[in-house]
Amino acid sequence: MESLKHHNLVKKMNEYIVNYENAEISLVESDIFEVNGKVTRMPEGFVPDLYYKYNGLLIIGEAKTDSDFEREHSLQQYISYLKYLKKYSDEYRCIFIIAVPWETTKTACRIINKLAIENDKLEIIFINEMGVYKKYEKNKNCE
Repeated sequence: MESLKHHNLVKKMNEYIVNYENAEISLVESDIFEVNGKVTRMPEGFVPDLYYKYNGLLIIGEAKTDSDFEREHSLQQYISYLKYLKKYSDEYRCIFIIAVPWETTKTACRIINKLAIENDKLEIIFINEMGVYKKYEKNKNCE
C-alpha cells in the first residue's frame, strides 16, 4: 500500500488533468480510490500512477516520494514511460507528469533532463504537494 504522501501526490496529478483543457474526465485512469482504479500497463510491465489517452492527448503521470525517486526501479519506470510516449509523439501531444515533494524538484529536473534527452516533442510537468505546477523546458535550469 502506498503512503499518504504518495496518494496526495497522485491526487494532485489527477486535479491537474481534470482541469486540463479538453480532457475527458471519465477517461483518466489512476491508481487511487477516488478515481478509476485500473491503469494501463506499459509494455515492460510497469503501471504508471496516472494514464490518459484520448482525442490526440497522451499523458503518463508518476508520483514519487523523496526516498523513492532515485531508486533503480523508479529510474526503469521513467525510461519505460518516456519510451512509450516517444512511440506516440508523432500522433499525440505527449505529456509526462512527475509529482514529487517540493524538496525533490531540482533532483527530479536533473534526472528527467538526462533521461528525456532524445524526445524533443515531449512536455514534462512537475507537480508538488502544494499544487505548484512547473513546466519543464529541455536543457533549462530547474531553479
